[in-house]
This record gives sequence, C-alpha cells and structure tokens, in this order.
Amino acid sequence: MREGQQRSYTDGNVRQAPEKVMPVCGRVVFSSSEDLTRATRAKVAEGEEGFVSWVSTAAESLFATLFPSDCRLCGSPLTKISRLPVCETCLSEVRPLGGGTCAVCGECLTGSVNVMDQSEPRCALCRQMEPSFAKAAAYGSYDGGLRDLIHLLKYEHVRPAANVLGRMLAEVIEKLVPAFDKEDPVLVPIPAHVSKLRQRGFNQSELIARAALNLRPAGREWRLRPEILEWCRPTPSQTGLTPYQRRETCAELS
Repeated sequence: MREGQQRSYTDGNVRQAPEKVMPVCGRVVFSSSEDLTRATRAKVAEGEEGFVSWVSTAAESLFATLFPSDCRLCGSPLTKISRLPVCETCLSEVRPLGGGTCAVCGECLTGSVNVMDQSEPRCALCRQMEPSFAKAAAYGSYDGGLRDLIHLLKYEHVRPAANVLGRMLAEVIEKLVPAFDKEDPVLVPIPAHVSKLRQRGFNQSELIARAALNLRPAGREWRLRPEILEWCRPTPSQTGLTPYQRRETCAELS
C-alpha cells in the first residue's frame, strides 16, 4: 500500500498465500417495552437525555482536570474524553481530495503539466511511467493532518487512529464499487514483513482495512482476506521519498 494513501496494488515483494476460509458471525440485540404512555415516555426520555448530557459534561471536565493532555497533532489541550488523542479541529481539517484527480493513480491534477490529452485525465507521472496497478484512489493528499494520523498509528502505536483512517478508506471503496463489475469488494491489506510485524506488533494496513469493513454502508457485502498475500523479503524504508522515487522503487522490485 502506498504510504499515506488508501490504495491497493502488488509488486514483487508479495506472493499469493494458501487460501483460507473465514467464518462469519452476527448478533442481533433488541428490546421493547409498553409500560409507559407516549407522553410519559417523552418526558422520561427528555429527562434522561438532560441527565446524560450533564453527566457527560461533568465527566469530561473531571477527566481534563485529573488527566490533562494535549492534542498529539497541534498541541492544544484536549477537553473531551476520547481514546484518540486528537482534537476535533485537527480531525475536521482532514478533508477529501478536491478538484480533478488522475484516473490512474488518484493524485490531484494541478498545474499545466497535467494535460488531459487522453480519454481519461492522467497526471504527468502516469503518462511518463506506466504504473504496475490498474487503478488507485486516495481519500486525501499525503500531507498535514492525514500524514500525521498515519504516523500516529504507524510509528507511535496509537491504534484508535485506525478507526478514523478506516472510515476514510470505506468512503473511497464505496466510490470504487461501480468499477467492480457487480462483484463484492475484497479487501487485501498489504502485509508487513515478519521483522516489521515483530517490531511494531501489528500491521497498520490490516487495522485500517478491518475498521473500514466494520464501517461499510448498510447492505454492502465486503470481504477481508489478509491471508492472500505475504511479504517475501525486507525492503528499505520509503520515508522521505518523492512519489516518483517510490514508483521507481516499486518498479525495480517487481
């Protein structure tokens, strides 16, 4: 998976692993009561909502007093109880890509170098070097808050960040569904080499994919198959490389 963007392709570092069958489980919980009249139920509900709101506010204030903490992205004090140490302002600033995007790699089409001289708009890099994948898509650019969230999960081991990134991935997958020719999408996270997995303790790609699966739109059938691919050999870190350098590295390893 290309760092910082939710997309899927393979290269020479991965190979197909033996197929496994994954069980599917489900649970339905319901409750009903006809003890109260409609008016009484409305009053009780209103009172409960007010009480819950008061308790929530008091708990958040107590939490901020007893366990002061700052946002891991901007450093502002956190005033709400959350497993993710990121303020709402920073989360709201992570927005989807706007404007035109490359039909192949999903990057933004900006500047005069990105000429739409084909049936589908392609960026200069895709016209210069044919990628090893059919199509990629991204929620946002690999900078600012999105990059910080990924680093928070990948390098600082803040696992709740996977839920936010999974929600973004789910939105991207839903937009790609028409391209699947009526087949159910299969999520195959890029695996981590055993040395990285031992060092980090988890595969961030799989955590994000699992979160996306849990947040898929109602009625959608998505499948997660992390066992399909396995990493064959360790490779140098691509941190700090430009998009062109990353693509060259993938081409050399193919």
